[in-house]
Amino acid sequence: MAPRPRAEVVASAHDEIRVMTREARRAGAINLAQGVGDLPVLPAAVERAVAALREGQHGYSIREGRAELREAIARRCEVVVGIRPDPETEVVVTAGAVGAYSAAIGALLAPGDGVLLCEPFFTFHRVPAVVAGLEVGAVRREAPGFRLEEGRLRAALRPNTRAVVVCTPCNPSGHVMDAEEIEALARVAVERDLLVLSDEVYAEYVFGGAVHRSPAAHPALRERTVLLGSLSKAWHVTGWRIGWAVAPAPLAEAIKVSNNAHIGCAPVPLQLGAVAALGAGAEYFEALRRDAEHKRDRLVEGLRGLGVTPFPGEGGCFLLADVRALGFRSSREAAMALLHDAGVAAAPGFGFYAGGGAELLRFGYGVAEETVRKAADALAGARGRLRAEGAHLAWPAPGL
Repeated sequence: MAPRPRAEVVASAHDEIRVMTREARRAGAINLAQGVGDLPVLPAAVERAVAALREGQHGYSIREGRAELREAIARRCEVVVGIRPDPETEVVVTAGAVGAYSAAIGALLAPGDGVLLCEPFFTFHRVPAVVAGLEVGAVRREAPGFRLEEGRLRAALRPNTRAVVVCTPCNPSGHVMDAEEIEALARVAVERDLLVLSDEVYAEYVFGGAVHRSPAAHPALRERTVLLGSLSKAWHVTGWRIGWAVAPAPLAEAIKVSNNAHIGCAPVPLQLGAVAALGAGAEYFEALRRDAEHKRDRLVEGLRGLGVTPFPGEGGCFLLADVRALGFRSSREAAMALLHDAGVAAAPGFGFYAGGGAELLRFGYGVAEETVRKAADALAGARGRLRAEGAHLAWPAPGL
């Protein structure tokens, strides 16, 4: 008998986001479904990566990454998170934050262990966990605030739960965890001896008085938290695949082994470009936050003009909207109607839930301001003319 893929892996790999990206390309639509971005990259980062290529920096780095990059990550953590990890023993450079997550669960959890995701969750918090043979559970966070409630967290735990995954600011909701949520997480994690995997890719994007709080900075969580970060979003280099895991030395040592087994090392010229990127001044990050908040508000205006209910978060580059008022049977149908009748691609909510999300669409605004303006105008202008029937509503087959 020929080898067959594991059914649960195949079932988890249907990616609503990339399906919509493909369809947006076919239709020539504005793509707000995927966080690909179209923003300029810091010239200093590009110049350093190009210089590294010209210098002949074509070999491997050590498994935990170049020393100068680990030092730069530690410095940035001190500014954003409030902790300064030891770059020698507590920082691991990976192939993006997904690579950091995959290396961490591969090193610190065993097949059959339970991992708890916070719904709505980032799609690639589920898929690597399934591939690793973990049992994936979920704790629901409700609109409009999408806050983590201690009672729901406790109710979602199972006897085999060994880890909980949080994301702050959250992809897809934009929610920023507050002090009360972090305290609740700490109580449960300590009581149940849980590993905490904290995705903080959007830590640079926090708006309007909200404060970024990392579980890694909480005294009761520091020794049990793996902080996951990435260059992709705040520095607009999604294709560079430079990320990192920050963890206490014993955990980081195991992650180094797993990272080496998965990828060997991240690309060296891009590691060196990342050093330059991480050295950006305060004015860069201030402009980043200011521009993102303005784009969020413009998108919210367009969605309200469409007649749906947006849930603007306090950070990140995404927001969710309840689209039931449009009258479609599911968010997939709503997404296809917006794609073809408004020329705007959004991601159906199904992909961010273990079971649910039928009423939601995710919209990304980590793109140029002009792109957001055009999308917002198109959404508002589509009110009352979306077709609720026809072949264009059929959900396409998965594909590249």
